[in-house]
Amino acid sequence: MKLIYKLATKVRNAVLSFPGYIDVTDEYIRHLLLVNPGLLHKGNLYCFRYAVQHLKSTSPIIEIGAFCGLSTNVMNYYLQRAKKKNTIYSCDPWKYGFVRPNSLGAFSVSESEFNSFVRETYIRNTNLFGKPRISHGFQILSNDFFKLWDKKQVSRDITGRLVKLGGKISFCYIDGDHSYKQAKKDFENVGKYLEKGGFLFFDDSAPYSGCECADLMNEILNNKNYKLIIKNPNFLFQKVI
Repeated sequence: MKLIYKLATKVRNAVLSFPGYIDVTDEYIRHLLLVNPGLLHKGNLYCFRYAVQHLKSTSPIIEIGAFCGLSTNVMNYYLQRAKKKNTIYSCDPWKYGFVRPNSLGAFSVSESEFNSFVRETYIRNTNLFGKPRISHGFQILSNDFFKLWDKKQVSRDITGRLVKLGGKISFCYIDGDHSYKQAKKDFENVGKYLEKGGFLFFDDSAPYSGCECADLMNEILNNKNYKLIIKNPNFLFQKVI
């Protein structure tokens, strides 16, 4: 019986790890994926496209966690296709902590060199593939970013451009610290400014993702202020109150 249970568990986990999802990858996205590194689940494309097409205003889009700029460029692409004028503000500390001496065999790049390379890759990718639209990246943790947003602070982005933060938010993509605690804090910070009809999308939020942020989804499903729009397999919500 124990063997059958173990076998059934393995089969179940295997099935859950290969879910069906709507894939709207087109020619541009296929080419972008060849040269712009990132950790993008293809199911996210459908959610990005839906949210952008149904934006209720020109209020900013916030991206928490940017890495090499792939999701930034995907959202910019859908904004241009939909002829929307929303600006993207990304925040990321660009400190990953997973490069250690000899951690990857003969890997000779230091952690600081790796982090700087990723940051510069984000700048290069968004400057090239985002043009003529301007997006703004901030090398800062999301909690600190929202402190600046609260104060309507005039701040410099990572390319030195001055921009005033603050105001309503039309869409937020949460792809930062995947712990339950931080995902909930990001949710609360965004909720203060997310306009009625605005969208909130969580990466790695599918129940089988193995990430703590997935544990937050049931709470939002039971929150009367939000309704589930798409699960593909990650969760896209809309603020209704």
